[in-house]
Order: sequence, then structure tokens, then C-alpha cells
Amino acid sequence: MDPKTSRGQRTMPMPSLVHSALLRQRSSQDEARELAGPHWEDEIPGLVFTTALGRPRCGTALTHTFHRLLAGAGVRQRTSIPCATRRPPSCWRAAST
Repeated sequence: MDPKTSRGQRTMPMPSLVHSALLRQRSSQDEARELAGPHWEDEIPGLVFTTALGRPRCGTALTHTFHRLLAGAGVRQRTSIPCATRRPPSCWRAAST
């Protein structure tokens, strides 16, 4: 999504921890793509987090996973969901390189 004005554009540094996690995710996704073979769906190219067949992750599934991870970490659940899990799948696309 483009900002309303050019002044709204920002470049932010990516922490090495995040970069490493995204590289691991890409590797996992490449393995899933290979396992799925012709069943892999790539109708929205560049998605970072997908199902085992390349489809966009369902928002409800993300919420359930998020709550399960919170519980496993002993973190109290919040009543509101972080906005990142409410956005459409397009926000999870990787930047083109």
C-alpha cells in the first residue's frame, strides 16, 4: 500500500533477528512449495506466510495460533487483536528483490 504523500514514505532498518527469521521462513516455504509440487497455488505472488499449498493464511487461523503461542509462553491474552493479524493478506507480501 502506497502512502498518501511522498512524505509518508519511510525506510526503517530491519533488525538482524527479523532478517534471519524471514530467511528461515523463505527456506521453509521453498520446501513446502517443492513438496506441494503442482498443487502449489501462487495466485498472490510474494506472500511471506502461506498455507502448505501456497494459499494466503486465514485471519482466524492466525488469531488461534497467536493465542496458542501466548498461552504457551505464559503471556496473558489481550481482548484486542494486534492490527497485523487483521490486515488483508497483501500486507504479508515480501518486497520484490
